[in-house]
Amino acid sequence: MPSRLRVLPLVLCAAAGLLAQTAPKPAGETVLLSPFTVSTDRDAGFVAASALAGGRLATDLVDTPVAYSVQTREFLDALNLGDVNEALNWTVSATTIPDDGGGQLFGGTGSSTFRGVGANPVNRNFFSGGSNPSTYNLERMDYARGPNSILFGTGTIGGTANAVVKAARLGRRATEVRAEYGSWNSLRSTVDANYALATRAAARVVATWQDTHTWRDWERTQRQGVSPSLTVDLTPRTRLTLIGDYYEQRAVAGMNALTDAFSGWDGRTVYSGVQPS
Repeated sequence: MPSRLRVLPLVLCAAAGLLAQTAPKPAGETVLLSPFTVSTDRDAGFVAASALAGGRLATDLVDTPVAYSVQTREFLDALNLGDVNEALNWTVSATTIPDDGGGQLFGGTGSSTFRGVGANPVNRNFFSGGSNPSTYNLERMDYARGPNSILFGTGTIGGTANAVVKAARLGRRATEVRAEYGSWNSLRSTVDANYALATRAAARVVATWQDTHTWRDWERTQRQGVSPSLTVDLTPRTRLTLIGDYYEQRAVAGMNALTDAFSGWDGRTVYSGVQPS
């Protein structure tokens, strides 16, 4: 059954009166971080430095007193996690429950659980989501587990997950092109280009094209998207970030569930009391 999904969110984030993340300064000088912005500048390899979903204030991860974990961009690339469902299955105490294909066809993420309790759909920059998009334009995935997440935003008693979307970085010029070929003639390509326009301005464009097949005949998922962003330091204490996200997904998936079961009972033997050891 074919389906077509279009997503076109626009996120506008302004941190007025706050200093942005800066490099560490010599001892004796105070470094003020924005309490409402997740900074990925200090993330190194698989290790993340800051958190936001744990208390909705940006703090060092080591000082966040909740069960919290982060999948950095390096982690997503190393395991080739192409969409949100795949990423969620690789975090701690969380999993997605396979459905009959309806979640893939109609934009859902199936059923996900944190610590055995149902969780809400994955947020994007703390805006409610509901689809299973590609991870091509994600900086990292944040997971807050346990009832602490119910105190903030759309959290549930099981936990909450948030995808941090890539944004333009000041003072950086870099371009990355990736092309992948996988089983069943699956293809995926991504482009990530960041340009420093001036001392206080930068632009970034991230794009993807994907055509993934499975072991089933005719089952496939086609994805394409582009995510431009612009970051400007309006004043020494005010930063403006604009992020656009256009994403299109087409899927053909089987609408049947594999529910086979096996029982070891012989059909005759029963026990009516405690058996001798």
